[in-house]
Amino acid sequence: MKAARTASTTYRFLSSHLAAWLIFTNAVSAAYSVRRLVLGYNGAIMRVRNGTNNAEGDVAFDEANRIGANGVVTITAQGTSAWTVGSTIALSTFYSGASVFVKTWYDQSGNGRDVANTTAGTQPRLVNAGTLEAINGRPAVNYPTTMMTLTSSARVVNSINEYAALYIGTSQANNATPFSLNGSNTGQRLAMHVPEGTSIMSDLASSATAYVRQTGTWGLSYNTGYMMSQLNSVTSNLRQVRLNGAVNVTTTATNWATDVTQGTLQLGGTLYGATYAFTGKFSEFVVMATGVAATNTALEAGSKAYFGTP
Repeated sequence: MKAARTASTTYRFLSSHLAAWLIFTNAVSAAYSVRRLVLGYNGAIMRVRNGTNNAEGDVAFDEANRIGANGVVTITAQGTSAWTVGSTIALSTFYSGASVFVKTWYDQSGNGRDVANTTAGTQPRLVNAGTLEAINGRPAVNYPTTMMTLTSSARVVNSINEYAALYIGTSQANNATPFSLNGSNTGQRLAMHVPEGTSIMSDLASSATAYVRQTGTWGLSYNTGYMMSQLNSVTSNLRQVRLNGAVNVTTTATNWATDVTQGTLQLGGTLYGATYAFTGKFSEFVVMATGVAATNTALEAGSKAYFGTP
């Protein structure tokens, strides 16, 4: 169901629900969303599991280019259902009063860096008892407990000297860590803690002894949908955290002499010996191999318009 990557290194990203497109070259490392982000990506959005009968299926985009009740599900595992493998049904039929969980969230960048979880008890939730999870009326993936997580099988970033991440979500508790780009490694931290008390903590570190933290201001209520960006660009001499499209904290970029050697992506879950654990929702997460602010602010504008963040 995933779209094949072509020889072209140009990606066209849907920047808003008005179908305006942005073009980024040699930049996108991974892209996960409840909507179609990449023009030309025709694969599934997610592989999901019905919590009642354990049937599984790949969910296609609906007529509005997002996850929706009318989207087509292609059955990939029958479970105890009557649906045969290869048959297609509407997503609303697939859940029909049941809860549905995410087994795989497909990477739309073409790089094949999907995030997944094969353990049923720790898969995040897309549908709660027949109702699609949402942020501001847009679809979302819910992590109601700290054990729920999705992880990549391979490295997502190769360098933190030129790096940026953008995500749309909510946080439901203190010390929430929505993502880590190096799993639960305690030395090489590439993560955000949103919030930590009344602050935002942005951690970038190539080792336990080469560690820098930026501290910004939170100021939002729990369960409020927000957009967060984290970037580090040696080329632009800029290290920045942005909240809802506005600069939250800026410092001089850090040039890591010893660069990152790990980099498996973890969305949600428990990090750093349970010091940080995430409960909240995700709707979109994009990782870029560039820290250029102009590129990221353009993507921010479209995401903010679509998801209605403050």
